Amino acid sequence: NLQIKTNNTMNVLFTNLMPKRISTKCTAIQPAEYLNKLGHKATYSTNPIPILNNFEVIVFSKWCDVQTLLASKKANLKTIWFADENLFSKEQVEEALKHKDSLDGIISNHEVFTQKCRDLGFDKQLIRIVPHHHCNFNNENVPFRESVSKVGYLGVDFQLHNTQEIKDFLKSYNVELTLKGQESCKY
Repeated sequence: NLQIKTNNTMNVLFTNLMPKRISTKCTAIQPAEYLNKLGHKATYSTNPIPILNNFEVIVFSKWCDVQTLLASKKANLKTIWFADENLFSKEQVEEALKHKDSLDGIISNHEVFTQKCRDLGFDKQLIRIVPHHHCNFNNENVPFRESVSKVGYLGVDFQLHNTQEIKDFLKSYNVELTLKGQESCKY
């Protein structure tokens, strides 16, 4: 059972192995900034092992580094994996499954991902859904431009909730919604 102290503040460490990816900003850096705004202590680090004792929770953004996972459990941290599309990475899943007893929880994007976690063998971990991770924690407003004629969504289509309502809304502004699957990504 994943119990986190909530009467005062949480000390949360976010980490991953790909600091230059946009998804790192969305799943690690911005959530840490947001938790700090709420009065918690949150940090993002690509080298977390030396500072583990300063935290209660570690969130692995996308990549669940086994060495850090094991060191985190040894330091008595709660361990959470925000796997996202890495649930479809055979290598990542195999490594995480070998050490699944050291993993307390998983953040899922959707019921389909939650079921995939269970099907893969993550049977004792607490799994909670957080809608698609591009959450705009900074509440940045992009000004509407009259010349926009097409809006694109790149990702797994079932993560885009209310697709028809979004299409209808955009159509009322003469804007087309284009959907491209995850296989269209080029890294």
